[in-house]
Amino acid sequence: MLIARELGCDRIILPKTASALSAAGMQYASIVSEEAVNHVTSSQDFDFAGVGDVIAQLKHRLAAFARGPGQDGMSGHSIEVLAEARYAGQIWELDTPLPAGEIGDEAAPNALVEEFHRVHERIFAVGDEGSAVEFINWKARLAIPLAPPPAPAVDVAPAQDTGSPTGFRACYFGAATPVRTAIYKSADIAPGLQVRGPAIIEEPTTTLVVFPGMSATMSAAGNYQLQI
Repeated sequence: MLIARELGCDRIILPKTASALSAAGMQYASIVSEEAVNHVTSSQDFDFAGVGDVIAQLKHRLAAFARGPGQDGMSGHSIEVLAEARYAGQIWELDTPLPAGEIGDEAAPNALVEEFHRVHERIFAVGDEGSAVEFINWKARLAIPLAPPPAPAVDVAPAQDTGSPTGFRACYFGAATPVRTAIYKSADIAPGLQVRGPAIIEEPTTTLVVFPGMSATMSAAGNYQLQI
């Protein structure tokens, strides 16, 4: 809340399960599988046929993987093809997307080289379009989207007066003397209830400090709307 005030924000949303968002995200993130093959070639003497065979091999491996999750009703997967590329003599490679996803014609290598120049300039703020580009490894990345999460309830809750806290505690908020601070448990707070600071809300997965002059209101979806 103090950071939000410094940034000039007057209202922010804190999910009830904020401390577990990374774990929750794993339940909604796409299933991803990646295959890679080493095949060195250069923009000066590009191995058109060899790279085409490598990409076909990578896609074949991923297609076999996709048939497994696809049996559970998942569909609409996508495959992205990338090359680990570098300027000749460099010691690091950059993941460079293959614009068309395959080496379909003689123009594809040129498009890949131009894409590498853009990637290099975006990352290092400099490019060297006169230099040869070396392609070291080729990767294909499969993404299978999961079913979308259920739509949340409409986030509207009737306003309520400040409810009864579980207890009180002496807390310090930057001053030399402590302040009598209301302590709320999650069971004390219903949707629409406004908790005015100074207060502390103790949730099973997190602790929310409501500073003096600020407030927190639980929404209908169970999240906290913080008023700075």
